[in-house]
Amino acid sequence: MEVPERDYEAADTDEHLFGLRGYVTNTSMKALSGTGVVAADHSLFEVEASFFDG
Repeated sequence: MEVPERDYEAADTDEHLFGLRGYVTNTSMKALSGTGVVAADHSLFEVEASFFDG
């Protein structure tokens, strides 16, 4: 069985991206800024978490 060569360029790219979080939305930037998207996601998380408190 042949062992594939390591792709050092891809590994470096992955290392730089590790820990980043992306958001995909169909809302335009005019309607909601990037900061607004993150805030809305955080609010949704708090609502969802309230269902599991207890």
